[in-house]
Amino acid sequence: HLHGFLHSQPFELTDVAENRICGVFENQGTIFPYYYRIEVICTLTEEGYQQEFLITNTGDWDMPVTFGLHTVFANPEEIRVPIDCRWEVNDCYIPTGKLEELSEEARSYRDGMVPEGRLVRGFYTSCGCEARIGKFVYRVSPNFNQWVLWNGDGASGFCAVEPMCGAVNALNSGEGLLRLKAGETVRFTTRILQAETIG
Repeated sequence: HLHGFLHSQPFELTDVAENRICGVFENQGTIFPYYYRIEVICTLTEEGYQQEFLITNTGDWDMPVTFGLHTVFANPEEIRVPIDCRWEVNDCYIPTGKLEELSEEARSYRDGMVPEGRLVRGFYTSCGCEARIGKFVYRVSPNFNQWVLWNGDGASGFCAVEPMCGAVNALNSGEGLLRLKAGETVRFTTRILQAETIG
């Protein structure tokens, strides 16, 4: 339930090129009780990797939108993620609705830390659109208003740096939730660039 259902849906390929692919999925009220269309465009260039997501409310009434990407980086030497406040969570790891100031450990996620050998986790509000992960810069559009961080047991050689629109459980809490009017489209973008190519 936390990860949604889009990742397992059959997207129709509408454009395939040497460095670009586009897929579309139309929901008719089945996996989510709303009608919407999502178009995903992935492009690989010499500068890096770009994703564009267009979500259109094709129904007749307002539709709530919460959207996130589970982006995982292998063996990052360091992370710097623009986080602001931490969401307190309950025993089921669901946000309670209360925001907390960053602990010293969480401030290191923002200011720079080596994730290997340390547990990195939590749900955070965003205070910026550019994270540094090892040799990469991860730029996201401003409508991603949250970050989720997680690296498993801290010794598995990865760190997930996940931009989100809407806090975890936003469909129930309303925190950071976006509402699309009938016929309205929202656009999300991400870019992963090699840090040395942008100075």
